[in-house]
Amino acid sequence: MNPIRQSPPDDWEALLDRELKRLPERPAPTTLVPRVMAAIQARARLPWYRQAWSTWPRFAQGFSLAVLSLLLGALTYACLHFPELGAPDAFRAQLDTWLAPLAALWTVGQALGDVVVALCSKTGGWICVGLGIMCVTAYLSAVGAGTALYRLACSKRGGER
Repeated sequence: MNPIRQSPPDDWEALLDRELKRLPERPAPTTLVPRVMAAIQARARLPWYRQAWSTWPRFAQGFSLAVLSLLLGALTYACLHFPELGAPDAFRAQLDTWLAPLAALWTVGQALGDVVVALCSKTGGWICVGLGIMCVTAYLSAVGAGTALYRLACSKRGGER
């Protein structure tokens, strides 16, 4: 047995607003203020290193920033000079095994890049800029059309929202 579906009245928002304003104000529970104050005090009693970084003492902020910078610098150096670091052959072989499925994508990307470079060198820069603008416009048009079709397909019948 299906219930009869009725469409809401045109001024349902105003009707709902009136009904909600007629409801009496509900007082806050008497335990709310003490609980909030206790939570604030508990957060204030935390050690400085457990609080937000912006509230740390200045020397601790500077020290942590220096340590983070050193770690990022070391990681960058290690990534840039990975072949020179003498990584074990087993690790290199394992890495090659993991990245093998991406080799075909890399090859296709290189080929497409070579085509774009050759096209730009033969035709001139402005044609490449125009083609790029056309590609971006086509992409955005496809996204916009897809969004419009999705909204049209998912909207309720009769213009209801």
